[in-house]
Amino acid sequence: MRVSIMAESNFDRTDIRRQSRETILVVDDEPSIRELLGTILGRVGYSVLAAANACEAASIFEGHLTQIDLIITDVWMPGVNGPHLLEQLFSIQPLLKCILMSANDPPALKRDVPFLRKPFSIFQLLNGVEEALQRGEMRPVAGERTERRG
Repeated sequence: MRVSIMAESNFDRTDIRRQSRETILVVDDEPSIRELLGTILGRVGYSVLAAANACEAASIFEGHLTQIDLIITDVWMPGVNGPHLLEQLFSIQPLLKCILMSANDPPALKRDVPFLRKPFSIFQLLNGVEEALQRGEMRPVAGERTERRG
């Protein structure tokens, strides 16, 4: 599979380097996507854990419960999908910060969860991560699907 994150020539800019070491769990069944996101996030200063599926993600999450600041998960994966994984993890950690990503439209969820549409640029990824980390609690959505743009 072709990696769908668009390269940007000025990736090594020092103005995007992080001062703190938040931990991000990346969940995607495509090894190339998982590895690329891990490399990008690691190079700007995040600590990254990676999982190939929801079962592996849940195990990593339980083992690092107090250390994970954000989860980025693909929507469509074999077995348990990303939204179902997040609902399971919300039952353990209700204030969990997360981002869903997919090449398709965002799914309807019980909470307002940030969404990145593939393919996305490095700076869209980093801006989305920063916004998600700065955000408060993931708010419940009142009955209907919300439209996300951008």
